[in-house]
Formats: sequence, structure tokens, C-alpha cells
Amino acid sequence: QQYGTKKCFLRKSDGGRASLAHWTSGVKACVPPALPPAAVALRAGTCEGLKKCDAGKGDECPNVVAAANTWIFAINHMKRAFRGRVDADTWNHIERIGKESENFLNQLTSPYRPSDKDFPRVVYNNRLIFSHLEDALASQPQVTFSSEDASLPNPLRFGSLCGNISCYEL
Repeated sequence: QQYGTKKCFLRKSDGGRASLAHWTSGVKACVPPALPPAAVALRAGTCEGLKKCDAGKGDECPNVVAAANTWIFAINHMKRAFRGRVDADTWNHIERIGKESENFLNQLTSPYRPSDKDFPRVVYNNRLIFSHLEDALASQPQVTFSSEDASLPNPLRFGSLCGNISCYEL
């Protein structure tokens, strides 16, 4: 716990490890295994929280920042899953939706904010590419995600959106 918030720090090495009151420390080898990027992309891109945003901002999807963060999280994992495995046109589409999602998120805090029409367009393009590649994602190694696993980000753990800053915000 740090400043009243429970946190988990994953260090690059066991160097500097010490015993302190109210801290739990484990060896580097205790980190959870890496998750297959296709499984992460598929779960995040099809999670219920994100599907509620397919119609745009509204009662079902009040937080477009969280939705954009979730799309970026899913797209980044899709890139990892398909890097070097798809044709150039498909890769360009994946790159484009990633860039459009990042631009949308960055523009939300700029002096010239996107209009209400921009979010549905970004979501439509993202959903189009994910729907087109869903079978290819599903054909790669998959894992089961558990809501009991605190090491998982929200889209994988709960099927909900990422937060405004991180996909681990509760």
C-alpha cells in the first residue's frame, strides 16, 4: 500500500529487494506468465464494456476516454499478434485504426476537440477490422481469464472498459 492505495510493483531484477513493514516482496520469477497477444486482443476487442460503446457516447457509454483507451489496448495486442503474419494491406488497416484511436484520444484534451461524430467513426472502423479478423485471432493460442485474477487488466478480468489513465483502474 502506498498513499492509501494498494499497488503492485514489478521490478526488473531482485536487486535492492528488502524487508519492510507493510510490504510484501517476491522474487522476479513470481511474475505471471505473458498472455498470448491474440487472446488479449480478442477478449478486449469483444468485451461487453466496449460493445456498449459501439453506438457512440450515451447512457451505455458515458466515458469515451475509457473506451478509447480500451480500443488502443486491444489494437496494440492485435498488432503483437499479427506482426509479420498478415499481408501489407491488412497490416496498414491495423496500423491506421491504431493511429486514429490514438489521435482521437489525444485530441480530447487539445484546444480543437473532436466532434460527437468522430467517436462513432473511430469505433466503427475499429469494430470493422476486429470483426474481419476475429476468426484469425480466435485461431491463435487462447487462455481463460478469471475475474479473480488481480493481475489482469479490466477488459480481461471483468469485460469492462479500461480507466481514464490505465486498464487496471478499479
